[in-house]
Amino acid sequence: MKEISPSGFLITNKKLNVLYITRYYDALWKIYTEVLAKKKSLKIEVINSTSPEIAELKLLWECSCMVNSVVSSTACWYLVSLVTKGDAEFSYVINGFLNLVPSVKSLNAVVKAVSDLLVLQVALAVNQDQEYQCPYALSRHDIDLKKTEEKEAVNTTQKIVNKIDQCAL
Repeated sequence: MKEISPSGFLITNKKLNVLYITRYYDALWKIYTEVLAKKKSLKIEVINSTSPEIAELKLLWECSCMVNSVVSSTACWYLVSLVTKGDAEFSYVINGFLNLVPSVKSLNAVVKAVSDLLVLQVALAVNQDQEYQCPYALSRHDIDLKKTEEKEAVNTTQKIVNKIDQCAL
């Protein structure tokens, strides 16, 4: 079985694939460290929506939207790590991820990052002996939309089952 790398090259050796992955990690690590260096040089206390634009941070956000799961999950992990180390504001990063959801190509990485941030939020509340109350809620419109989507999914599934039954006869 032949594989094609993200850059379009034919991979005949698994070791070559590992080499590409380590290059992605190295490149994203450099971008992450540049974000921290720019934050320090611009004398930004905590990165938030009102902070001056950092080109490397923008690149990290763009990488979190990529189709390649290695790139997107690593970029998302570095963005979460900015929050865990106190370099970026929680609400800035989680709102950034939530805004990506409708358009992102690799949703798994973004969902994982959002769940990591929510777990962090719960852990902080527990460590401060506070009761955690989730600030996020579904609106009635969202629930109605989900019911409509579920009905459409059931109808589509039923149509597929009917087609299979017709072919079997």
